Amino acid sequence: SSWKRQVDVEVDAAEIPPFVDKVITNYRKKVQIDGFRKGKVPLHLIMKQFGSAIEADVAEKLVEFFFAKAITENKLLIVAPGVIQETSFLSLDQTTPFRFTAEVEVEPEITVRHYKGIKTEKEIHPASDDEVNYVINMLREQRASLESIETGAEIGSFIEGDVHALDRTGLPIVGQKWPNRVFELGKPPLGDQIVQDLLGSKTGDERRFSIRPSESDESPSDEDVQHYLIHIHGVKRKNLPELNDDFAQKVGEFQTVADLTERIKSNVQAQHDEESESSLRQRIADEILKKNDFELPPSMIDRALASLWESYQKNHPTVDEEEYKSQNRSAVVWNLKWDMLWHKIAETESIQISDETLEAEIDRAATASPKEEKKIRALFKEDARRNRLRDQLLEEDTMKFLEEHGKIKEVTVKESKKKTSKIITP
Repeated sequence: SSWKRQVDVEVDAAEIPPFVDKVITNYRKKVQIDGFRKGKVPLHLIMKQFGSAIEADVAEKLVEFFFAKAITENKLLIVAPGVIQETSFLSLDQTTPFRFTAEVEVEPEITVRHYKGIKTEKEIHPASDDEVNYVINMLREQRASLESIETGAEIGSFIEGDVHALDRTGLPIVGQKWPNRVFELGKPPLGDQIVQDLLGSKTGDERRFSIRPSESDESPSDEDVQHYLIHIHGVKRKNLPELNDDFAQKVGEFQTVADLTERIKSNVQAQHDEESESSLRQRIADEILKKNDFELPPSMIDRALASLWESYQKNHPTVDEEEYKSQNRSAVVWNLKWDMLWHKIAETESIQISDETLEAEIDRAATASPKEEKKIRALFKEDARRNRLRDQLLEEDTMKFLEEHGKIKEVTVKESKKKTSKIITP
């Protein structure tokens, strides 16, 4: 198949004696027979007692050496150890060749076609005023102050107090008390369930309220309703800072609200552009894979899944291994195939990353973080890390090549389809 090879090896009889001599020498050093000193046992006695074991060891050494030689000479990119299918009989004094057959899984030989002229769309998401206002309001919320009020709680007020769980008779349940809880009236997680019970409450009040099951339970029983008592320590109003130039200067290095607004809009747009670019590249990769699909060796998939699981389970010890691997199998297969395809495209188009380009990228990363510059430069002295960076740059250049040679249609996405930005400007 595209990922399996049968390797037939014939070892000339003239190449066998050195392996026989080496194995016998090792046996003479180790064997001890009564009446003879260690290392001085006659050869005929060694052969009489250990002849079959010596033949097996010689055969094993021949397979190990000449299989590796066959792999190297035939430039096979193996992805798993070979499996010996059969071997010929080996007699230590024979004059005939030794033969064996093995099967081995290799990287599939792939040819990539139709990767130029890919037709797809790139979604353009203009930053909207609503998104900018969302971020500005979030910044105001983060810098809001709380002011105690005496007029009683209203929707949006913050209530602080000690909460007790009550049994069905209305008595506090021992061990179920939560001191100094703070929540915003009418907002999650309690939402509007307790609004009527706590409206108008003041510092020093005791109020009872009830929490019902989720809305999915259409007919909750009385046993499902949870009852609580709260001793209120304080009721406060949230005051948002005024949106003016002074606020903009406190947020960051801005002189005016206009400067702050422009930075936020730029950040929102940058996020949209990054998402659009990522989505476009995913579409291009999907199209190329559809046109050039191929089969992967099972051991390559299993090895990748095992590596992914090893990293994941360190922080998630309760997750089932088989379930995790099953859920991630399709993504792993896609990533393996795409990695091989884009590397093949880079090879076909002679796309390479020069040492100068690599060094320039390392300089850029180091100088971008002056406090970490020495550490970053030290890290990139490691060959493995330099190779990973080179590979990242190579993939970037390959994707740029595919975009330049693709037929990309830009489509502006309507505001109703956009996601609300979560960007917070520094």
